[in-house]
Amino acid sequence: AEYRALEYTPAGDGVEWASASAGVGGEVTAAQPYRVGSQDCRQYTHSVSSGGVKQTARGTACRNPDGSWTPLT
Repeated sequence: AEYRALEYTPAGDGVEWASASAGVGGEVTAAQPYRVGSQDCRQYTHSVSSGGVKQTARGTACRNPDGSWTPLT
């Protein structure tokens, strides 16, 4: 879901995911892409719901030349 949100989804549109067997689901929403040097980067929000409890994390990831995305720490 994170890869789909970062690579393909317009800014502000969420990508939902779920694991019915585990009772867990969530959504990843990426912001507008921007450039850092020669890399495309995006901030994102990842919300996870489990057992009626929702947690949200925010991060930034940059796209590598091979097409993968690396979270910044």
